Amino acid sequence: MELALYDRQYMLAKEHKQLIEKDNVFIQTNNIILKTSSITREYIDIAFLLSKISKSICLFEAVINSNIEDKKLNKILKKLKKSEKTLKLLLEVSEDKCTKLWQEIFLKAPDMVQQYFFDEILSVDKSNVDIVLREILYYTFKEIEVKNVEEGNRLKEFLLVLKGMLKEVYIL
Repeated sequence: MELALYDRQYMLAKEHKQLIEKDNVFIQTNNIILKTSSITREYIDIAFLLSKISKSICLFEAVINSNIEDKKLNKILKKLKKSEKTLKLLLEVSEDKCTKLWQEIFLKAPDMVQQYFFDEILSVDKSNVDIVLREILYYTFKEIEVKNVEEGNRLKEFLLVLKGMLKEVYIL
C-alpha cells in the first residue's frame, strides 16, 4: 500500500515538474518575442530618424552653399550635425542589441520564437550568423526605408524582408 502511494506521489511530482518546464519554456519564449520586437522597433525607429536628419543636413548644406549667409541656418545645421552624431552612436548600440537577440533566436531560442516571427522555422548557417545578421539588418532597413513604410507597419515589413533575404541568400 505504501509503495503504491509512493509511486503515485512520484508520478504526480514528475508530471508537476514537466508542467513547470513547459511553463518556463512558454515564459522564456514570450520574453524573447517581446524583447526582440521592442529592440527591433527601436533599431528601426533610430535608423529612420537618422536617415531623416541626414537628409535634412544635405538640404541645409545645399542652401548654405548657395551663398546664403544666415546665422540661424548655420546654427540649425550645427545642431542637426550634433544630433546626427548622437543618433549614429545610438544606432550602433541598438544594432548590437538587435543582432545579439536575433543571433539568440537562430542559435538558442525555442523553435516557437522563429515560428512566431516567420510562420516557419528557418535553418541558418550558424558559423557566421552574427556577420550575416549585421549585413542583413542594414539592407533590410534600407529596403523598408525605400518603400517608405508607415511607422505602425515597419516591424511587420522588416520581418518579411528579413525572412526573404535570409531565404534568398543564407538559408542552408
